[in-house]
Amino acid sequence: MALSSMGLHHERLTNCGSFPAAVFWGKARFFVSNPLSLSLPGRLECMRNPLRRCVKIVKNHGFLGIDPGREKFGWAFGTSGEGLLCSGIGETGFFPIWIRKILEERAFSLLGETLREGDPKTLGFFREFRLFLGTGTGSGEFERVLREMGYPFSWGEESFSTLEARKLYWERHPPQGLRRFLPRDLLFPPRPLDDLAAWCIVKRALGF
Repeated sequence: MALSSMGLHHERLTNCGSFPAAVFWGKARFFVSNPLSLSLPGRLECMRNPLRRCVKIVKNHGFLGIDPGREKFGWAFGTSGEGLLCSGIGETGFFPIWIRKILEERAFSLLGETLREGDPKTLGFFREFRLFLGTGTGSGEFERVLREMGYPFSWGEESFSTLEARKLYWERHPPQGLRRFLPRDLLFPPRPLDDLAAWCIVKRALGF
């Protein structure tokens, strides 16, 4: 049965990866995938039932947290329901270009250059992102950039976010070997945690 005969309306969207068409049905919004992007079993299922397994829900908005710093900044995308989607650490000097590329051009593929956790491919399903900026070191310069560029944001408390980020790291990457018998408070992650601190800023601001 053709989608048009079911009373569905189409809208061409960009930056949707393998989901090029949006379909509206009642109050729900869906992306119908290109069957050629699926595995063979997925293609057969899509041919048998095009509005079942080859449908993705479009989400209204997600959250973007920024942990400011003088030399580097942490960034983190996520939702209250799904938690952290992806995060990374970038150089502060590139923040004005970075934020414009992400929020205006939706060039999520660029996130791979500074990615530390998750997968940015999921971000194309969000219509917009609510921005939270930490109150820590260097936040004044980030505030200036965001205000000059016209991006609305909310403040997020940053104190002790590094300790929370360390706990989050070990939740996502449990210690291996003999280290798993040690108290996690005594273990130090093998990388900077600015990105996870950015997600902790979002969680504090929203209370989840």
